[in-house]
This record gives sequence, C-alpha cells and structure tokens, in this order.
Amino acid sequence: MYPCINDQTDYGIAVNGIKGAGLPVSLFVNNQQEPDTRQGQLPEPVHGTVTVSDLITGHAYALYRYEGTASLPTDGTAGATAKHTTPFTASNSTWIYEDKIPFLSNTATYYRVFATSS
Repeated sequence: MYPCINDQTDYGIAVNGIKGAGLPVSLFVNNQQEPDTRQGQLPEPVHGTVTVSDLITGHAYALYRYEGTASLPTDGTAGATAKHTTPFTASNSTWIYEDKIPFLSNTATYYRVFATSS
C-alpha cells in the first residue's frame, strides 16, 4: 500500500489569523489519485466542488478563491487578494459550487465565504 502522505513525515496546515467571520466551507476534489511530483510525475489539473453551510436564505455572499498561503488575507479584507470571486444569493442553508477553473495537484488553493452587503 502506497500512502498519499509520507508515513515518516506528516504535513498539515491550519489557517489562523484571518479577521472576519467566514462561513464553514468544505472541498471535494474530483481526483483522489495524486501524482508523485517528487518522483518526476507531472501535476494534474484538479476540479473542486465547494460546499458552504450555515447560510441564511435570501442573503448575499461571495466565494473567494485564493492561490497559495501568501494570498490569504489577515486584515479582514476578504476579497482584496482573491484570484477569483463568485457572488451568490443563498436559496437554502447549504450551497454547492462546482468550480470550472482547475488548479494543479501540486499547488495549494483555498476557498472562503463571507456575507456581502449587497
């Protein structure tokens, strides 16, 4: 059995220090097999499906997509450094979004959702 995470070293990340109350977001990716780029395999495009919960029906929100940890805001300006922004109005307490823009399997992409004033 070949583990996806090295059994000698375990890498993880927790995003702390972001001001503002974001909503719970989960990400499902379409490819569960990750190429081993350390062994020369090329990264593959990955499509994500984002699920947002705890929404209030009729309220306006924006989904922000950030490319890498350097672009994650820490000052409360949710969209200033986002690579992509998708505004939406909640029609239910949960919203599912299939991102049509892929990211590479050897990169870090983050999604956050905040209420908007519109």
